[in-house]
Amino acid sequence: MNDTMYPCNSIQTDRFVHDRLPPHEQRAEIRFDLPELRIADQANLVDVLLGHIETRGFMDKPFLRSDKITLTYADASDRINRIAQVLTEDFGLVPGNRVLLRGGNSIGMALAWLGVVKAGMIAVATMPLLRAKELGEVIEKAQIHVALCDAMLMDELSIAKAQTSTLTAVVPFNLMNDAGSLAVLSSQKDGHFKPCLTAADDVAMMAFTSGTTGKPKAAVHTHRDVLAACQAWPHHVLEAMVRLINETHATIVYTAPTFYRQMAPFAKQAGTPTLRICVSAGEALPDATRQLWKDATGIEMLDGIGATEMFHIFISSRPADVRRGAIGKVVPGYTAKVVDDQGIEVPLGTVGKLAIIGPTSCKYLDDARQTNYVKDGWNYPGDAFVQDADGYFFFQARADDMIKTSGYRVSPSEIEEAAYATGMVRDAVALGVEEVGIGHRIVLIATAVDGILDTTALLTALRQALPLYMVPSLIDVRDELPRSPNGKFDRNLLKAQVSA
Repeated sequence: MNDTMYPCNSIQTDRFVHDRLPPHEQRAEIRFDLPELRIADQANLVDVLLGHIETRGFMDKPFLRSDKITLTYADASDRINRIAQVLTEDFGLVPGNRVLLRGGNSIGMALAWLGVVKAGMIAVATMPLLRAKELGEVIEKAQIHVALCDAMLMDELSIAKAQTSTLTAVVPFNLMNDAGSLAVLSSQKDGHFKPCLTAADDVAMMAFTSGTTGKPKAAVHTHRDVLAACQAWPHHVLEAMVRLINETHATIVYTAPTFYRQMAPFAKQAGTPTLRICVSAGEALPDATRQLWKDATGIEMLDGIGATEMFHIFISSRPADVRRGAIGKVVPGYTAKVVDDQGIEVPLGTVGKLAIIGPTSCKYLDDARQTNYVKDGWNYPGDAFVQDADGYFFFQARADDMIKTSGYRVSPSEIEEAAYATGMVRDAVALGVEEVGIGHRIVLIATAVDGILDTTALLTALRQALPLYMVPSLIDVRDELPRSPNGKFDRNLLKAQVSA
């Protein structure tokens, strides 16, 4: 145990996570260059964010909305307090305890997360697609004793619970009248709960990486991290847009490029009168998809890149500043550069590895891979980028996915962009498969837009659009492409299949 790791005035009496954070020499440099990124040393993020709303007199405004219910900030605050009471009074949890959260995007999931963090505990949210094995790994790694789970997703968690002695209680939510449900337990509380007076550097959440690059890692983030991220990307991108939104009808959509492509024909036919902001998330945004959606809706899609390890987005663009093919510019408060394998910045226009410094950083829980992510104070998300003279960053690929063929380094996204631009494919993944003499041969795995894909026509179109060394040697047509639990194309599985 290292006493120097304790944050000033920490209230988290359970030191399990604090004692397993990387030592300071393995951490990235933290910068708070902007005044709004300088957070008070004592801060509970839920209290701070809701406190801002109360100060502005907005507690009666809509906060969370579904097709069944709309909660104002005041309504939500009451429910958050009751959940915090359940955790502390009924289950005896103390600050620093980890609470597993299992659910999709729902009001119940949001309230559960906020209740956990307001009580000074550590929220460990998990993806709905995780199976019992993966859930068990999370439970054991984080030593979780209590879980809050959407009633529709109990089966896999129940299996995981039976296979471990660590998890002792599972409380269902989004279930109204059953004894033992979070709703019933919360109804027995009075809603009076004082926020846990956490230090800003106390831990608020743990986010497990998807495991697409190996055994999942637990990225740890503090109250300060979350509050700094709230001041950085949302202000940078959305502040100018919020003024344009009709308060009761406008909507904001976050989803993956795959779904924007699928929705585009319907959006063009039916219209999207209430839609104002669309954000691409989860995977690289092909320019062809951006233009397809813009043609269908008139909306310039926002793109950005972040990382579980960094908590949020660090490169993005305002709608007026979008440059075709680019993800955007560095978010104010962060610094980014493109470097070679030795960490030396490469010339503009040259492919290299992205390195980031800012108000958030990677802090793995008890994981030797910390030194792979943080080097000389910089965070290395593992992405290959090019930066232009105007400061725009162009995503090339995950660094490990770059294709080396005939003496060239090829970005899979360039090939995928060309495939999408033909209008013949719905999904596309370009891979490099080892081949003696040339390095990699290029395989394009694709699904058809309308059921049948004419590979001869597709190859002809790609030869017209790409240099010869980028043209795939094989097109592998599939009905569907496999995805990882977080919804991204499972490139590791696809590469194993085509290499077999």
